[in-house]
Amino acid sequence: QLRLDNKNFEKIHYYFRTKENLFNTVFQQKIQLLAGSVSASFDHDLPFFDQLRLAIETHFDFVAANPKVLFFIYSEIISNNKRKFMLYESVYPRFENLLASLKKGIDSEVKKGTIRPIQPIELLMNIIALNVITFLAQPLLEIQNERIDDINKILKERKESNVQFIVNGLRV
Repeated sequence: QLRLDNKNFEKIHYYFRTKENLFNTVFQQKIQLLAGSVSASFDHDLPFFDQLRLAIETHFDFVAANPKVLFFIYSEIISNNKRKFMLYESVYPRFENLLASLKKGIDSEVKKGTIRPIQPIELLMNIIALNVITFLAQPLLEIQNERIDDINKILKERKESNVQFIVNGLRV
């Protein structure tokens, strides 16, 4: 934890000059963390279903470790077009590569007859939606299950359930 005495404040001011610059730097870092949570899974030389499982689980774990980051980014891009553009600039190259990797895997599996055709963006949206809603609904879990062990067990089961739901939804 950073103590903001005069010396630290001067260092922060020296590097960032304004609160806006500091905020933009933090925002950019959070965007990069989020983008990397899924895209790195498709950099591995693994079969498609293993890459898909890894992507879903990695994204789920990222959201679990940073539940407020998604809501922070979302609120910023909804309320500020400049931040929406920052998101686009930061994520678009990774996003294009991710969609290309997904398309390659999907096309290969469709050709083998193992999955139904699906647009890469639709698959990505399904992954994000399933994982994010889990943490949006977490306060309901906490009301129902007060013990932290129970919540962690439910989240672990939910992660596997999300993987199975996505995979089974693709199969022919």
